[in-house]
Amino acid sequence: MGTHCWFCDRQFGVDKQIYSRSGTPLVRTREHIIPKSRIIYSYRRNYIASCHDCNSLKGRMDAKQFAVHIEKLMKLESHNMSKLLPLMRVRAWKLYNKTSYLHKNYRNLTLGGKK
Repeated sequence: MGTHCWFCDRQFGVDKQIYSRSGTPLVRTREHIIPKSRIIYSYRRNYIASCHDCNSLKGRMDAKQFAVHIEKLMKLESHNMSKLLPLMRVRAWKLYNKTSYLHKNYRNLTLGGKK
């Protein structure tokens, strides 16, 4: 995994969290491109490096759903990560396009073949 968050491009251990009052260094987490709650098994091609903030914001969404969610947050203009949202939207769509093989086989990976 990388040294920067895939979505917001902040460096782990150096940059401060944007909406954290404690000002602690950015923590790296393992983000699942297709959430592990939606697939039978997980494998390393389904992982990317993500900060805790972006990982929490993404939740159980896949990359496409996350990009659409970010577009909705950009319209609100009151989100505490609003300065990073345009970059995060571009990176989410890039991730979706980059991992199209996962999304094409998404139905085969899901429990019982259902979305």
